[in-house]
Amino acid sequence: MHNSFPRTRSQARQAALMFSEATLTLGVTRSSVGEINDTALQPMGAIKELAYSKRSGAMRPSKAKRRLEITYEEEQRSKIEVDHNHQMKVKGYSNKKQPPSVSRENEISPIPYNANDQEDKPGSHQKEPSKWRTVYENIKTMRKDRLAPVDTMGCEVLADQTADERTQRFHILVALMLSSQTKDELTSAAVRKLQTTLKGGLTPSTICASDTKTIEDCIYGVGFWRRKAQYLRNASKMILSEFDGDIPKSIEDLVKLPGVGMKMATIAMSSANKKVSGIGVDTHVHRISNRLRWVKNTKQPEQTRIELEKWMPRELWGDVNLLLVGFGQTVCTPRQPKCSECLNNNICPSSSAKKRIK
Repeated sequence: MHNSFPRTRSQARQAALMFSEATLTLGVTRSSVGEINDTALQPMGAIKELAYSKRSGAMRPSKAKRRLEITYEEEQRSKIEVDHNHQMKVKGYSNKKQPPSVSRENEISPIPYNANDQEDKPGSHQKEPSKWRTVYENIKTMRKDRLAPVDTMGCEVLADQTADERTQRFHILVALMLSSQTKDELTSAAVRKLQTTLKGGLTPSTICASDTKTIEDCIYGVGFWRRKAQYLRNASKMILSEFDGDIPKSIEDLVKLPGVGMKMATIAMSSANKKVSGIGVDTHVHRISNRLRWVKNTKQPEQTRIELEKWMPRELWGDVNLLLVGFGQTVCTPRQPKCSECLNNNICPSSSAKKRIK
């Protein structure tokens, strides 16, 4: 069978010259919209193969091939220029008057999320999620027995009921500080040990009077226990020196305490100071709100708090945290949620049992 592949150096050179002449003859055609149709450049891959001998391996490219490569580069530049000129005509620029050059540094980039830049104030009239009241009432029905860990070992339950109100408020704050990244069982055990181990009970004064090793031994097992021991000592010192031995009465002052974030401050205002100033959003509230599509795919709990406060009635702000936390611990768990047991499985957007229910 005849093989068209060149076998000698001269045949390869001759084939390259033939393709070079064909390319120069055809040139580059332009369409009516100013785009480039470079069908004449398609044989380039074949020419690169023909320019080398199959028998002798790698061979120095012929002069014709080098000329053809130069032609290809020139025509590519011509393509870019034609596209550029066409875009200038579309935008209203002439060939003589060019638009100001724009570097990548001056390109408009998305503005990063900043909670302080929110124009909508809490309680503003934003569109409510579909059927959210039905979902909310169903969750209340499922939570009527109050059997979740948060119901028996939450921050309010851990306060010593025999102590004065100021001390009880401090107990609630300590429980909140220890609860971050920690299960309720471990938080409860740590608070109870602090209450029984420290001489004089758990107060800002006894925390400051105790050494760091004693505090660490009491809270050992909670997440980041060494760091939280330092937070407890520093926060207690600030409470004694700046707030007359009582926990701060505002969100702004609470978040000044070491180890206290927005979630802890919001819950402390509601549970300890009995003032509802926002929605406390932890990992359970954040997860469930996204599953129910009550928020638009938020990435951080603080973003979830801002979105919820835009549409949820203010009279529910103080109850929604405890309600959803217990629901997340018993039914809408992080892994393998019990959708078949949930009363919202036919209307929840994330329900795994929704498809099986007619």
